[in-house]
Amino acid sequence: MRQANRIRLSVVVCLFVALAPIALFGQSSNGSISGTFTDENGAAMPGVTVSATNTATGAERNTVSNAVGHYQIGLLPPGAYNVKAELSGFQTARRDHVVVNVGTDSNLNIKLKLGVAETLTITAAAPVVDTTRSEVSSVVNERAIQNLPANG
Repeated sequence: MRQANRIRLSVVVCLFVALAPIALFGQSSNGSISGTFTDENGAAMPGVTVSATNTATGAERNTVSNAVGHYQIGLLPPGAYNVKAELSGFQTARRDHVVVNVGTDSNLNIKLKLGVAETLTITAAAPVVDTTRSEVSSVVNERAIQNLPANG
């Protein structure tokens, strides 16, 4: 009987020693950003591509919202993030400076508005003007020289 109690006690001690580091140090040093995408009427938006970019390092993580519009970007190091959400037929949504802390989830629900993003770029080039000269010049070819009238 004493032998059985000693074996049980040693098994419990071994399990405690083996699992103690997991319990003590298993807590994450990262955080996450999660939320739900809806349209202007409150309907869930599946298939939204969302990216979170760390403002200090430029590291980017992406995911896509599920069938009920929910998304989660996990294992993010603590810091500030710029979040961008895109879906065809809707305006791109941006949220800047979303703070992620150690072991926490930053909840960010976003409503997407109908419409397309339009970008208009206008470029113009001015003609080259030589401001150091004030004369008119042109090139005269050989045929024009031969057809000049002779004086006398």
